[in-house]
Amino acid sequence: MIFYLRYFFIILFFIQILIPAALAQQEDSSEGSMSLEGETGAYDVSKAVREGKEIILKQKQQLTEKEKSKEEKAEKLEEVEKAARQKVYEQQIVEEATIPRSTVALERQLSREKFRREIMVAAGRETEIPFKLRKKFNLNTTETYDDNIFLTKIDKKEDYITKISPSALFSLSSKFVVLDANYVMDFTRYKNSDEQNGTNHLLLAYIRPGTLALPFFHRKGGKIGFEIQDEFQPLVTSVATSEQTSRTDRTYNKFFFMADYYMSAKRTLTLEYVNVYQNYRGAALQSYSYTENTISPIFYFHIRPKWSLLAGYDYSMMDYSTGSNSSTHQRLKTGLTGTIFTKVLAHLEVGKEWRKYADDKNGQAQGLFFKSALVNKFSPSATASLQYTHSMMESTYGGNPYYMSDALSFDSEYKFTSKTAGVFRLDLFHNGYDKDTIEDGVIRKRQDNIWKPELGLKYYFKRWIYANLKYAYAKRTSNFAKFDYVDNIVTTGVNIRF
Repeated sequence: MIFYLRYFFIILFFIQILIPAALAQQEDSSEGSMSLEGETGAYDVSKAVREGKEIILKQKQQLTEKEKSKEEKAEKLEEVEKAARQKVYEQQIVEEATIPRSTVALERQLSREKFRREIMVAAGRETEIPFKLRKKFNLNTTETYDDNIFLTKIDKKEDYITKISPSALFSLSSKFVVLDANYVMDFTRYKNSDEQNGTNHLLLAYIRPGTLALPFFHRKGGKIGFEIQDEFQPLVTSVATSEQTSRTDRTYNKFFFMADYYMSAKRTLTLEYVNVYQNYRGAALQSYSYTENTISPIFYFHIRPKWSLLAGYDYSMMDYSTGSNSSTHQRLKTGLTGTIFTKVLAHLEVGKEWRKYADDKNGQAQGLFFKSALVNKFSPSATASLQYTHSMMESTYGGNPYYMSDALSFDSEYKFTSKTAGVFRLDLFHNGYDKDTIEDGVIRKRQDNIWKPELGLKYYFKRWIYANLKYAYAKRTSNFAKFDYVDNIVTTGVNIRF
């Protein structure tokens, strides 16, 4: 028994020694194995996450840089476009530094329609114009030979006419408003007829919004725009109308105001007001001095991106200080305006007008009204305009309160070279009177036909100075022979811009 107990304690002793040693060796082996795996590149999850995040961040940065690059390119393109628009505007100011021709007036009229079409498209986006004052001066000198200065059929009187016409244009533009003021003086001297000498003055003022999306007068349904013009001639010595051949002194002023309410991208409501004041100084025509006030509401429907339909109503009051021609006029009209063909600007109106005179002996009158104007810029070298009007005009002849006028005007200019340009103009008029009058014992209704072709040549020494040579022929034939005349006019001159 003692023997077995001895062996039992020996075995228990070895177990107490060997088991802790084995466990310690197993722990060392496990630690060595993990350390080995770490040294041989075991998969580290936290490192992979960090690398993935870095890749995503780089991609986002690249996308952001691309977007910034696109935005910078768009901003540069917008700056280039704005600079181009500004350059065009400044060039237009330079070109209009003299008395506007019919083409200039028509282009300005059509630019209003373009403004109406674009205003709502650009709603919420302002086209800023930097504050700037521009000054432009012009000097035009001409020497003219006229073989019939009084437009008579017999006993013609010729003369040499010297005219000096300085002009100045001031244009003030800002983000909110553009103001143009143009002054022109005509200093005229006759060699053989001192009584015809005179000095004429012309002042043109023009104001309009300076941004497409006006920051003021804002309304929930749209925006309001406006335009103001004034033409003032304190003293004019010239033939009064196409009826007259005698020269007379007169004072003339025309004030124009227009307000647009942009109802939507396709609809615009316009209100126009015109005041005309004409005062004849000569005793023969003094009774024909008058003041005219016209109010015109017009609705525009922008049916196409480049042209619009219009419908309007004109109401006018003619007030003669003396005489019996005071009256009220009404006109209903419809038409279209805009770019109807490639490179062709157009404005067409058709309607009917009524006149009611304060004096019963003049009674009432009515007739059709038609107005058309086309401007075609065929190329940078060729431009042409065509205008035709059929309407009632105020008369200063033989107790006729009005005459029906058909007026056709064609104006063209072609640049043969960079320094040479040709000019051609043709004016045709037909005047018809409603009342019988007596001339040289003959009673009939007066009918006149007038035509005036004009041919000219311009030579540009520099961009700012050119010389011109022009020949004009004027002829009037009437069913009263006493009103017939033929006139030949040759003009040469120099125009300087500085």
